Amino acid sequence: MADASLAVHDNRAPQLTTHTGLRLREDVLYSNAKGEEKAGIRKRADQALEQLKDLLTKLLQTDETILYVANAQVYPPFLERFFAGWHYYVRPRVLLVFTNRRLLALRTRSQGLGSWKWDRGIRSLCWGDVETAKVKGGLSRILKFKLCNGTKVQFWRIRRVDTKKIEVLVGFLAPASAGEASAVQGFVSLCPSCLAALVPGAYTCAQCRTAFKDEKMLLRRTVLIPGGAYFYVGWTGLGILNLLGEGLLLVVLIAIFVESFASGPIRGAQHGPVSAEVAAGPTILLLLLAIEKAVAWAHSRSYVRDFIPVE
Repeated sequence: MADASLAVHDNRAPQLTTHTGLRLREDVLYSNAKGEEKAGIRKRADQALEQLKDLLTKLLQTDETILYVANAQVYPPFLERFFAGWHYYVRPRVLLVFTNRRLLALRTRSQGLGSWKWDRGIRSLCWGDVETAKVKGGLSRILKFKLCNGTKVQFWRIRRVDTKKIEVLVGFLAPASAGEASAVQGFVSLCPSCLAALVPGAYTCAQCRTAFKDEKMLLRRTVLIPGGAYFYVGWTGLGILNLLGEGLLLVVLIAIFVESFASGPIRGAQHGPVSAEVAAGPTILLLLLAIEKAVAWAHSRSYVRDFIPVE
């Protein structure tokens, strides 16, 4: 574990202090990669800490100190980017909280006009579980973690000033915790009610019995309800768009089948069996509908696996 008083910038002495009941390093939290304090960084950090002080007071350990905070978004895998298109831009954002012990990814939801709220999602990563950490890319820079359990996690849509600071921080934090891997050796999700570790695939907290939305119900909603996958995870806008797309395909399919049923006897008597060309239309529409539902299900499943409490 990195010492809370570890010197990060050559031009700044460590300044350990308490703000809103939280232990933090002023010289690191409010400065850029060069150690220069910036008003914009201070304002964003104070706003985030003020909004989440109740959660962080319970979440942080007695010897844990906040070093930096930055807004980001989980970078989806290639297949999701390929099939979901621009949809992956609306994935929930996270507030990354860097401490001397670990990285906390607190899921947030936009409330419009630049405001946000905590969405009751918590993921924690001990620095000893990080095998490598790099920031790559040009205009769109991506924070890439390779973890000791073999998984890779990436974050993007991070302010450029933050990516430069994060490069400096992980260069200190990961090496200082080398050899201190946890049992999980990677990210672990925490229950928002009792802060106990959650088990992947088990959608009820074993300690406090808090219930989370699950994959079985997601599949039912996806198959039976147009736009149901997105509505289930709370993405109302995408749900409406998906509803319109699936609804249109269903209406056209129903119209084709009704017309075929009504004219079937006449067509059979006068023209023989339905040709392959005529049958191709409904087949293509069914295939498009299946693809639409499969993409919505896969897109929403990644969010369900991030644990969404049942309201």
